[in-house]
Amino acid sequence: MTKKALFISGGWDGHEPVETSEFISEQIKIYNIESKIVNDLDVMTDLEYLKSFDVILPVWTMGQIDDNNWEIKNSKIGESSKANHHAYLGDAEIGKKSNIGAGTITCNYDGKKKHKTNN
Repeated sequence: MTKKALFISGGWDGHEPVETSEFISEQIKIYNIESKIVNDLDVMTDLEYLKSFDVILPVWTMGQIDDNNWEIKNSKIGESSKANHHAYLGDAEIGKKSNIGAGTITCNYDGKKKHKTNN
C-alpha cells in the first residue's frame, strides 16, 4: 500500500528547505511513500486536505506563522488524532485517537538535552 507524505517547505532560502524536502522525498520512495511538496503555510488551515496524508513534514525555517496555524516540529501525529489551533508539538509522538487541545505546548528540554514527548 502506498503511503502519502506532505512536505510543507519554505522560509529562508539559505537553509535550503526546498532542496532538503526534495532530497528526503527522493529517499523515501524506496519505502513506497509518495510525496507532495508545497510552499505555502495556508495549507495548514485545510484540515481535510491534511488528513489525506499519512505523514506531514514541516520543513519551514524563519517564516511567519500566523494565529490560524499550528506548528509541529520533529513530531509524529497518530491516526485519527487532532491537534487544534495555537498548538506547538515539538519533539513529540502522539498516539492514535488523541486530542491535543488548543494552546498545548510540548517541550522536553532539561537545559542540556532535548527529550521526546510520548502520548
